[in-house]
Amino acid sequence: MSDLHHVKRDDDHGENYTCGACGGHDHEHHHGQPAADEIGALRVVCHVHDDARVVSGQLTLRGDAARVKAEVQAQLGGMARTVAAMGGIVGHIKVSCETTTVDVYSVTDAQVDLRQSPEAVIKLNLAAIVFAIEPEDAEELARQALSAVAACA
Repeated sequence: MSDLHHVKRDDDHGENYTCGACGGHDHEHHHGQPAADEIGALRVVCHVHDDARVVSGQLTLRGDAARVKAEVQAQLGGMARTVAAMGGIVGHIKVSCETTTVDVYSVTDAQVDLRQSPEAVIKLNLAAIVFAIEPEDAEELARQALSAVAACA
């Protein structure tokens, strides 16, 4: 049987808490966190599963997809190096990137015009499994990495 705890940061109150210890109710907490697909939304949570720190994060932003993807790559490398420097072990750190652009075609007479959106809506989903660092540190590293990506957009 695994030991599963949910350690999350309550940004409204500046506290970390563990589900089950917060009034005994059993539901997902999103105190002070925007909806995951809202532009500018950044959500990060960390679960402790046996010895692993399991971090998930979501970020939705608008920007240049190539620049955002390059920054994701740089931040993931930095995150892995920081975990190692803290004496931790990286199981894996992954980010999926969903990019949506809008192209509008219009016809007047026989002329077809194309207008392309200069920016894309980009949804990033981070998943990381790390060992031998504090859950709060794992969560903060993911939050800093995704915040840096948001800043580059």
